[in-house]
Amino acid sequence: MLQTVNLKANEPTADELETLHNVLISNAGLHAKGLACRRLAVVGNHKSIPILAGLLADEKLAHFARTGLEAIADPAVDTAFRSALGELKEAQFIGVVNSIGNRRDTNAVEPLIANLEAASENGKAAIMSALGRIASPEAAAHLHKLLDNTRNAPPVYLCDACLQCADAMMKENRSQEAIVFYDAVRISSTSPIIRSAATLSAMQARGATDLQLFEQQLGSHDDNYFAIALQASRHIAGSEVAEMILAELRRATPERQALLIPALADRGFRPALPVIMNILKSKSAAARKASILALELLGDVTVLEPLLAAADSDDQDLANAAMNSLTTLGGEEVDAVIIEKLNATDPSQMQILLRLVGSRRIISAIPILWMASKSSNAEIRRAALQSLGKTVKDDDLNRLISRVLETPSEDRGIAVKALTSACRRASDPDGHVARIADQFSSASLELQTQMYDILSSIGGSAALRHTILGATDERDVIQDSATRVLGEWPTADVAPELLKLATILKSSKYRIRAIRGYIRVIRQFGLPADQRLEMARKAMGVATRNQEKVLVLHALLRFRNVESMNMAIEYLDTPGLEPTAAQVAIYISDQIGDIAEIRRVMQVIVEADVGESYSKQAREILIRISE
Repeated sequence: MLQTVNLKANEPTADELETLHNVLISNAGLHAKGLACRRLAVVGNHKSIPILAGLLADEKLAHFARTGLEAIADPAVDTAFRSALGELKEAQFIGVVNSIGNRRDTNAVEPLIANLEAASENGKAAIMSALGRIASPEAAAHLHKLLDNTRNAPPVYLCDACLQCADAMMKENRSQEAIVFYDAVRISSTSPIIRSAATLSAMQARGATDLQLFEQQLGSHDDNYFAIALQASRHIAGSEVAEMILAELRRATPERQALLIPALADRGFRPALPVIMNILKSKSAAARKASILALELLGDVTVLEPLLAAADSDDQDLANAAMNSLTTLGGEEVDAVIIEKLNATDPSQMQILLRLVGSRRIISAIPILWMASKSSNAEIRRAALQSLGKTVKDDDLNRLISRVLETPSEDRGIAVKALTSACRRASDPDGHVARIADQFSSASLELQTQMYDILSSIGGSAALRHTILGATDERDVIQDSATRVLGEWPTADVAPELLKLATILKSSKYRIRAIRGYIRVIRQFGLPADQRLEMARKAMGVATRNQEKVLVLHALLRFRNVESMNMAIEYLDTPGLEPTAAQVAIYISDQIGDIAEIRRVMQVIVEADVGESYSKQAREILIRISE
């Protein structure tokens, strides 16, 4: 019967419903009946209702039955739930009450209230929650009455139900009714969390039409309610809110200023700019940083000078924030002013300005970068090299390659990174590979080894081909660098080459590196399952050590199906691999639905006797799938 339960198909076959119903009235196990209930949630109809309703009192199947019933769009489901209320034990009763709430059955309000007095505390909580989700005028009236009767200390679950009811009202454009609820809860609840939630919702429900509560909370001495007001401001439109925040900013402590400034910046409220620029002088690091981030959103060329000064700060966190703001600062005049300042050759800001040329991609400043890249000042030289990597065009790549080759050793790492960055942006990366390989071939061994990292960043067939040549080079230092890069290659087309290298390289160190790189492709590149399985078998055939074979078995967990499970158990009798093979097969079995295959494989594990722990797990699975 299990084989007929298809949880994925949306349309039942001609006899599927009858089969599902028969499963539920048969002596089938819990697993089979649970699957049938889940399937009926997709395809069930009016004929399914009495069968599922008959399971509502079953301690093991009630949850599955409710899942099936809740999804059936038929009023008879609501009738069945209401009829069951007086016949169930507490756990099943609470479950049905939750289902009634989920379906928002307005006809269930009176039956729910009728059961309230006799219900346990958990039952009362479930009933009130259901009333809150139903949110009809009748349900709301009952919740109001209950709240009034317990005004001095209403239980948390009642307050939560009232908030649920108010939230539902807001979705139905019943904001005035919702506000009454929110206010009642925030005034009467003794729970700080509930009061906070009610206060936030009350402000949002009022919106811009009534800002008195918002203004009160924004100026509150309680940090919690101040924060709630800021959160509410994100959901209330209008300049009046921004004016209130600005007024509070002028009198707030530095700690609060750091929180108020982003609220104004995110609203794009430019009248706040003079106040925010003044706060840049604050002693509070948090307030200064918030100001810098705000200037990025609100400012233009007029804020360039204070941001440049901040970027030169000894406070590294502040300096980084200023650089980020300068990078994205809007306004057509900003780039022109940066170039003007560079031409003024003021050494105090030269390094920062050069970095900005790169981060802002100011192409017209490239000639200045070439000159600065030969500066006698190391910091200026390095800043220029970094920015060349971010701005240089394809036509200038040969010049950048030459600059890398002639760069002093202390700057070489930065120069190589610059070339790598430029190659990543190139319009025809393959076209530059031959030039890089040709010019680097006569360079020092150190530069030749670094070439393979550059080729990896470029990617493509040409870069891969040149790196493979390096992997077979007679010089160990070149072979070491090339095989390392191939093992971390960014695309899956490296796999066949790695497998080949794992068989032909003379050094065991590099053969192991190659096969591990091949296994990495199986694990990380999301290839089709059948291709991964074929690759896993090839890897097992080439690997000579158990360490790599264990990695292959672990890779099977990345594509869990019957085939990968069966491959795992092929190694139950391989010395040193038995535990891993068993564990992998057990893990995979949890993700597949072929019960017959799972049963067969678990039996194989039990009989293989690879360890009591694995045998026990396999036996437990056999018992579970037989229920």
